Amino acid sequence: MAQKSYKVGEAIEVVYQALNAKSASTVHMEIYDETHTLVVGGPIVLMELGASGRYYGSFIPDEVGEWTVEIQESDGTGKVVKAFSVGTKNIQDLGAGIDSIQNDTTTLGTNVGVVEGKVDTAHTKIDGVDAKIIALDADIDAIAVQVAGLQSPPMIG
Repeated sequence: MAQKSYKVGEAIEVVYQALNAKSASTVHMEIYDETHTLVVGGPIVLMELGASGRYYGSFIPDEVGEWTVEIQESDGTGKVVKAFSVGTKNIQDLGAGIDSIQNDTTTLGTNVGVVEGKVDTAHTKIDGVDAKIIALDADIDAIAVQVAGLQSPPMIG
């Protein structure tokens, strides 16, 4: 199971800062898949965030591997390249899994405490039964002493 920064089938948002924060430019993004093949349908024209000179767009990877984007302004300036590591799980999924394990551990600890309480209760009841058996043994011994002290009555046979 590949564990990467980004996940197959989920959009990856890309943000590009234009050279000298140039606003109102046309900025293109080309996408290369995990085999380094240009994805058909490009280039994607990025949208500007207000008049900030920052542009954004997204793509959705469909396979595990290293995906690459190449971004540049339409006049050929400001070219940059960035790779995105794509897997079947992303860091957020791993964090959720860890949280789940922590919750399960807490629940397990609570359940162990409940079981310990029931075991303590059982020990208390067993101690009570032991005390009753000891008292019964003492009563039987006392009866045996009394029976042994009885004299045999006369009999005719």
